[in-house]
Amino acid sequence: MSAAQIPRQCGTCRHFHFEYASPPPGTPDNLCDSGELKCDAFPDGIPWPIQEGDFNHTQPFPGDHGIQYERDDGRQA
Repeated sequence: MSAAQIPRQCGTCRHFHFEYASPPPGTPDNLCDSGELKCDAFPDGIPWPIQEGDFNHTQPFPGDHGIQYERDDGRQA
């Protein structure tokens, strides 16, 4: 998966961040300045097992601060 792709589960989650305050010029809107996807559960970057779809984040994952996937019906992946 390239860094510019949003994992399907992340893209429909109410905790996922689509915008960042001031990404560097040329950075796609869905990426943070480090090139990692971010959300409320993982403000420093969503772990690869979740990004790659190897882990279903409806279950707890180490470091998720008790926040798991919650579908936001207003978002479409």
